[in-house]
Amino acid sequence: MIFGIIAKEVVVGTLGVIYNIGEIGLEGAILQHWNSISAYSFMIMTLIYIPCIAVIGAIKRETNSWGWIFFSIVYSLALGWIISVLFYQIANLFVC
Repeated sequence: MIFGIIAKEVVVGTLGVIYNIGEIGLEGAILQHWNSISAYSFMIMTLIYIPCIAVIGAIKRETNSWGWIFFSIVYSLALGWIISVLFYQIANLFVC
């Protein structure tokens, strides 16, 4: 998820490198290691967590303040974590 700060699209490519996809492809690797609930939780976190570099640059240009950048990073990271954990825990209650 660290490379997702550069651009959110990079997360998928990074997963391909991490899982060293070959014949099974990324879908097969994810199906082997993640269940559907953890995959959805990961997608929620990726959607909400730290804004990409372009957004951080826009915040800096518009506000001319490092405080708003710090707030944006901390707030979105905390919000993404809380929502993805809540989703994971609540979904596990219904599955089990």
